[in-house]
Amino acid sequence: MATVFRTCALFDETLKSHGSAVLKAFTDFKKTKEANAMASFGSKDRPYSGDGPLPSHKPKLIHAGMTWDISLIYSLSGQNPHVISLYGFFTHDESGTGTPAKVKLQKALVQKISNQTMK
Repeated sequence: MATVFRTCALFDETLKSHGSAVLKAFTDFKKTKEANAMASFGSKDRPYSGDGPLPSHKPKLIHAGMTWDISLIYSLSGQNPHVISLYGFFTHDESGTGTPAKVKLQKALVQKISNQTMK
């Protein structure tokens, strides 16, 4: 089955700021998902859990670890083709998922993601 990747302005912006740190992992992520969109990209590729703003977002947001601190946030939809919507690269502190969690930052990020136009 085919896999289509869609991006947005937020993805482009975060790729510029984190690109050098995540480029190799992101290339591997794309290869993995092109081969099988449902395949996990390592052990840190999973939907957000819990009941906060990130897990509650529709479509379901998934995060895949690119480095020990930077994750790619994306969603998966469709079946033929599978559509992977790439929202951006965020550190734990940027996404509000650091310790302690910052719900206000998570809400702001969800709002930013919701306002994106995919291309």
